[in-house]
Amino acid sequence: MMNAPHPYEEYVLREYDLVPRTIIPLPGKNVWKVVTPFGHFLLKKSHASSEQLQFVAEHLQVLARKGFSAALPFVPTKYGEAFVSSESGLYYLVPWVEGPLSRDWQENESLDWHEKVLEKMAQMHYLTLRFWSRNHKFHQWNRVTGQKLIRRWEKRLDMVKKYNEEVKKSAYPSPFETAFKANASSIVEMGKTAIAQLREWLDRKKQFRHVFCHGRLHRENILFNQRGQVVFIDFDHANLDTPVRDLALFFRRHMNRFDWHFEVGDDWMEIYQTIFPLTEQERRLMSVYLLYPERIMKLIQQYQNRDRDSSEIFFVRQFEKQVNQCLLIRQFAYHFIRHYT
Repeated sequence: MMNAPHPYEEYVLREYDLVPRTIIPLPGKNVWKVVTPFGHFLLKKSHASSEQLQFVAEHLQVLARKGFSAALPFVPTKYGEAFVSSESGLYYLVPWVEGPLSRDWQENESLDWHEKVLEKMAQMHYLTLRFWSRNHKFHQWNRVTGQKLIRRWEKRLDMVKKYNEEVKKSAYPSPFETAFKANASSIVEMGKTAIAQLREWLDRKKQFRHVFCHGRLHRENILFNQRGQVVFIDFDHANLDTPVRDLALFFRRHMNRFDWHFEVGDDWMEIYQTIFPLTEQERRLMSVYLLYPERIMKLIQQYQNRDRDSSEIFFVRQFEKQVNQCLLIRQFAYHFIRHYT
């Protein structure tokens, strides 16, 4: 029995010559599990551009040809296209992976899942370093440069400054705004310091070493199949960037569980660098990425764009947590500079 699919879903699946037995909407928007006589698939409606999806599809094919098992290539349509373009948007299909998200794994189920992810991340970066240097098709529009990164960081910093001025004028600040006002100067200073150090880095190095970066390797986008092997999903935001981008994001997301202990971070770096060693300049860049208070800036933006029904207490607790983490991250970043450069 089919779960009331949208007509567009049926149209998209016809482009693959698939007759679904069941289409199951999954948590989140625009994602479905498709059960067919030929196997199970995941269908996603993407908000990425057609150029972005073509870029992702080609890099996933390269990884598949090189035997990389932690990324699923797009299933081609019956016409050999990487995705389907319809009036309602762009859709792509990938094989279904039966297994839990990393967020659902209990500590006693896998104590080494972080290490497994770092190994696969390093392999992905290593395998795509050469490919990107040979393929000039995507160099201009999908390549992140140091100047682009500075502009992005400055834009977020300007957002924090503007919000700080608004909060200062508020006669009755909310609990979140009160907590923000007490820490705004420190957040701004951390942002300025990181941007200044990035400028200094660019003056010496001039440009990045580019690899295929996932861009959002957090627990929502990491699966484990039934054999316990890592599988990365949702490459919609992938691009050509410094390998430090994925690595720093992973540290920011998961080192807080270990209170940013130096020993844990050193172990993680050894695992990654055994497969794909960073240059000395990239290790310096890693410390700059960690110093920039990106997560707390994103939280501020989320609070500004929140729904009316959002919990004020939730945002206050998350903000206080991020403020405490900033001090630990700063200590780790300076340890990183001393230990690796």
